[in-house]
Amino acid sequence: MGSGTILDGTGKKHSLTVMNQQKEKTPLFSKSHQPGESFNKHRKIYHLFGLLIPLIFYFNTFDYLFTTSFKETTRSISFYILLGLNIFLWIVEILRFNFEWWQDLFIKTAGKLLKEKEYTKIHSSVPFLLSNMLVVGFMPKELAVLSIAFLLIGDPVAAYVGEHYGSIRFKNGKSIQGMLGGMTSAFLAGLFFLLLVTLWLDPKSPFVLWNENGLNGIAWMVLVAGSISAFLFELISGHGLLDDNMTIPLGSSFVMVWTYSVLTGLSFSEILYSWRDLLFPH
Repeated sequence: MGSGTILDGTGKKHSLTVMNQQKEKTPLFSKSHQPGESFNKHRKIYHLFGLLIPLIFYFNTFDYLFTTSFKETTRSISFYILLGLNIFLWIVEILRFNFEWWQDLFIKTAGKLLKEKEYTKIHSSVPFLLSNMLVVGFMPKELAVLSIAFLLIGDPVAAYVGEHYGSIRFKNGKSIQGMLGGMTSAFLAGLFFLLLVTLWLDPKSPFVLWNENGLNGIAWMVLVAGSISAFLFELISGHGLLDDNMTIPLGSSFVMVWTYSVLTGLSFSEILYSWRDLLFPH
C-alpha cells in the first residue's frame, strides 16, 4: 500500500503511511497481544495417561511378559505397538474427514478432549503417538523419558500459567510467563527423574547427576539444554502434525543428543539406537 489517506467509520482521515509504519513496528511480544487457546483440564488429564509410555519403556515391562530375540525387547515391542496405534489413528482421521457420520460420532465421543480447530484438522493424539514412537525407538532411555516428561508435565503448566498469569504475550498468543513456567516445571520434572536414576534406578547411567568424581556436569547441561529448548520449540510450534506434541519431544531430544554428543565427542550413530536392532530380532 502506498501513501495517502482513508476514511474510517466516523469520517476521520488516517494516513496510510502512518498505518503501515505502525503495522510494521508491531513488537514480537507485548501486553496488547491477545491470549492463545484456553486451558483444557480434560485434555491435560488425558495427556497425563501418556506417562505410561515412558514408564513401560524405562522399566523394561515387556521383558517380563515376552521372550523374544530382540536386543531390547521392551523397546522393540513398544515401537511396534505405537506403530500400530499410529496406523489406527490415521485410519480414524481419514474416515472422519471423508464421512460426516463418522466425524459426528468422533466429536460426540472425544469432543471434550479436542481443541476447536481440531474439529477440522488432525487432532493432537496423532503427532503425540508419532513423536513417542520415534523417541522410544531411537533415543537413549533417559533422554526419551525426559523429552516425553517435558511435554506431559511442562506443557500443562505452561498452559495454566499462561492463561492465569500471562501478561506479556507473543504474536501467537503465548506468553513469556507461560513459557518460563513450562521451562521451570520441565527442568524440575527432569531433575526429579534423574535424581531417581542417580539414587536408585541406574547409578551407572551416563546421565546420573553425580558420581564418585563429583557432580556430573554433562548430565546437568543436557537437562538444562533439553528443558529450555523444549519450550522454545513449543513457542514456534504450529498446528496439525507440527503442534507441540511433536515439536517438544522430538526437538528437545534432538537438542539433548546434540549436547551430549558435543560434550562427550560421541557421534550420533554411537548415541542413537540402531534401526536394525529396533526392527529385527537377532
